[in-house]
Amino acid sequence: MSKNLKFGEIREYISRVDGISICIKETLNYELYNFISEVPEKYDGYYLYGIGALNEPFENSGYKTHLALEIMLSEKPRVED
Repeated sequence: MSKNLKFGEIREYISRVDGISICIKETLNYELYNFISEVPEKYDGYYLYGIGALNEPFENSGYKTHLALEIMLSEKPRVED
């Protein structure tokens, strides 16, 4: 099985009601979105590097804390062993 999934391949399986933090591995810059539908399609071609939970103040939401999915993406595929 390939370790090189692209974000566009999993987008439809991500919760539609949770916040999303997209972090780019190469720069560690991140963007926050209230819903998966707000995440731009430009990320669909990026490679999935990891998924985790984020429980911190979420600037885009009206909540003081918000459980969100942290999704790390990479411009480059993982190196197969």
